[in-house]
Formats: sequence, structure tokens, C-alpha cells
Amino acid sequence: MLPRTLSSLRALGPSLPLVGLGILTLALVPLIASPRGTLLLAAAGGVFLTIFLVRRPHWGLVLILTFWFLEINPTGVRYLSVPYVVTLILLVPLGVALMRERTIAAWSVPQVRILVGIAVVLVMSTVWSQMKFPEAPLPALDTTTRSLQLFLTRFGFLVLLLQFLRTRRQIHLIVLTVAVLIVVAGGDALMQFGRGAARAHSSFGLTENANRLAFSCLFGISLLWFYRTHAVRPRWGFLTLPAIFLLAAAALATGSRSGFLQSVVLGLFLLKEQRGWSPARRLQSMAVLLALVMVVAAAVPSAQLIRGTTFDPARQTRGQESLRNRINTVVGALELSLENPVLGIGVGNFRWLHQVRQGRTLETHNSYLWALTGAGPFALGLYLLLFLVTYRTLRWLHRHAPPDLRWLVKALRVNLILFLLFSAFADFWLSEFLYLLVGLTAVLASLARRESAVAARPRAVSLAAARRLVTAAAPAR
Repeated sequence: MLPRTLSSLRALGPSLPLVGLGILTLALVPLIASPRGTLLLAAAGGVFLTIFLVRRPHWGLVLILTFWFLEINPTGVRYLSVPYVVTLILLVPLGVALMRERTIAAWSVPQVRILVGIAVVLVMSTVWSQMKFPEAPLPALDTTTRSLQLFLTRFGFLVLLLQFLRTRRQIHLIVLTVAVLIVVAGGDALMQFGRGAARAHSSFGLTENANRLAFSCLFGISLLWFYRTHAVRPRWGFLTLPAIFLLAAAALATGSRSGFLQSVVLGLFLLKEQRGWSPARRLQSMAVLLALVMVVAAAVPSAQLIRGTTFDPARQTRGQESLRNRINTVVGALELSLENPVLGIGVGNFRWLHQVRQGRTLETHNSYLWALTGAGPFALGLYLLLFLVTYRTLRWLHRHAPPDLRWLVKALRVNLILFLLFSAFADFWLSEFLYLLVGLTAVLASLARRESAVAARPRAVSLAAARRLVTAAAPAR
């Protein structure tokens, strides 16, 4: 009986694990159907996810980034959201790495030290503002706690990114996640626009605002274009062109003036990066860009194009009231910064102060003014230093990055410039995009230095061996 059973099991061959899994599933069905079984299954899933993330922490970065971008919180409790839980799990491998390496990888990055300086200034400004305004007249408009929370959580994400993003595969995974999220947001925005929305915007997350959607789409176009045209072996190059058309249509359908300016800048950089190409390749690229402009311009309603290209606040056209409000806000922000020239008014006090003084509840809509009014010239200067160091690192990477990743260096360099341009139209320096630009730049620089050190090691060993041979062959004096 036993030999016959064993021969039957051998006959199953490779399908034996599947049969075993099926039997186990059938045995667990009654248990899962009960309330205790559901709780047990959830606990088992949590344990499995914890083990998986401890072993592969870069997937935790993907989860955090995805849930931040989509702004999904299944629990409804802020401190039980997926990003918080995943961050707590990632503290385990971070602590292990700290005990093993005796140092935090992020601290060697100049941008991290600059951000620590910014954090100190923000805290000092907050303490000063609490002394100056013990009680806000309109507490519902006070965003101090929220602003500091955004800064600290995104800074923590940057530390994790620099610690756990080491290989090419991991870098490509994060970039692919960003590109897919942007394409999904662009597609959803076009669906909302087709259903009658006045301006294209997605129905979820970071891109619910039309202006932020426009920047996100152009950020994605830059990534996809440089991957398509400059990657060594683009595996999915055939998918990039339809995605680029979709994102371009979504960007123009927003009717965003800042989006239009960024589109012009992006187009100029795409043409500039064609230097060194053959005439045939240049002609092909120009044809694609021309077709892109013509198709998108024909598909987007003229009202959105007019709104996005009109910058005269005196004209009585759609969207000009928003432009006039922004000009008035800039004037009010400058007045507040002159009245509080050292530490500003506090990072979350502009809305209620502007409401009290001007009768309007508006943001500064300008990241430079946000830093200047919120925490004074020290914060603005440190932010500008952060961008300068990041840009110089990208310039260095343009010459020293691994050849198969130079397309990403080009894309990040263009996206940094677009980010600085968009920063003049939105409070954007607490967003994920800032930390992605800084983090990916620092990760690429670390990878380039490690590979340069490995490449130089055999040469150094051979030179040392040659010196020993020469010394041994030299006649004794």
C-alpha cells in the first residue's frame, strides 16, 4: 500500500506543491469564514508583510510613496495609515544597519545636513510665532502642526530612501512607481475632464489640484522621454509614446499658466539634449514633438488653451480673477515678510493672518514667499543652497554617472528646473517631489562613487605590485 502511494505522489511531479496548497486552502476555508479566522488571517498577513519588508525594505519605500501620492488611508486614522505602519517596520532594518555600520548613510549627504538646518530654523520660527501669537484668532486656518508634520515625515522618507536604495534595480523600481502613478493620475484627470470638469484634475491624492497635476504630468513626460531617447536598452520604450501623449493632453487640459510655462521650458530642454544626434534621429524626434503638439492642441478645448496662455490680469477672461488674487497675495506676503524680517510669522500662520488683514483665506501660492514669510531669510537661503547643491551634483553626475543611468540624470536635471519654476506658483517645498529629486540625486551620486572606487581598486593594486617588483629588482646599495 505504501509503495503504491509513494509512486502516485512521484507521478504528480512538479504539480505536487500546487496540490498541497489546494488541500491546505480547502482545510482553511471553514476557519477563514469565521470572525476569528478573518482576524487570524489578517494577523498572518501582517506578519508576512513585516518579514517581507524587513528583508526587502525598498518595497516599503514603494508602498509609502504610493499611499502618499494617492492619499489613501483605509483605517481613517492618520497614525494607523499604511505609510506610518510601514515606516515603523522599516525602523527595524534601519536599526540593524546602524548597529552594523555604526553610521547613518544619509548623514554623509550634504543635502541632508542642509535639511537638518532648515528643520532647526522652522522649529525656532514656530517657537517665536507661538510667543508672538499665543492664540490664533482663527485656529481652523492655522496649519503649523500639519506643515511641521509634513516636513518631518518626508524627511524621514528621505533618510530611508538613502539607506535602502542601493542598486540599479531598486532605483528603476522607484522611478517606475512614480511614472505609473503619474500616468494613472493623468488618465483619471482626462476622464474627469470628459465628464464635465471645468479644469482637468484627478479625483484623488496629490493631483486633485489642477496646477499640481500639470507639474506632475510634465515631470512624468520628462522621465518617459529621456528613458525613450537616452536609455541604453529601453525595454518598454514602445509604451512611453502613448503615455507621453496622454500626459501632455492632461497637462494642457488643466488650463494652468504655470503648466504652460513649464511646457515651453521642457520643450526647449528636449531640443537642447539632441546635440550630437545624427540628422535622421533629430528629424525623427522633431516629427514626434510636432505631432505631439498638434494632436494635443487639437484635442484640448480652446478655453483651456486661452486660460493657460493669458497672463494679463486686466483682461476679463476665464481665470483672470485667480491671477489678480495671486498678485494681491504676493503683495501681502511681502508686507508680512518686511514686518517680520528675522524668523518670519511661522510656517502655518499665513492663511489666518492674511484673512485677518486682507479678508481673504489664501495660501502664498509661492514657495519662495512661503519660506520667506514662514521662517525668514534663513530658511529661504537654506532652501536655495539645497537646490544649488543638488544641481551641482547633477552636473557632476552628467559626466560621472554610469552610462545606463545617464538618462535618469538628464531627466532629474530638467525636472529640478521645472520644480524651481513651479515653486513660484505653489507652496510646494513640503511635497514628495522635493525629496524624490534630492534623494534620487544623492543615491545616483553614491552609486557612481562606489563603482568608481571599485573600478580604481584593481589599478591601484597593479601599481602597488609593480612598485614592489621594481623595488625587488633594484640592486642593493
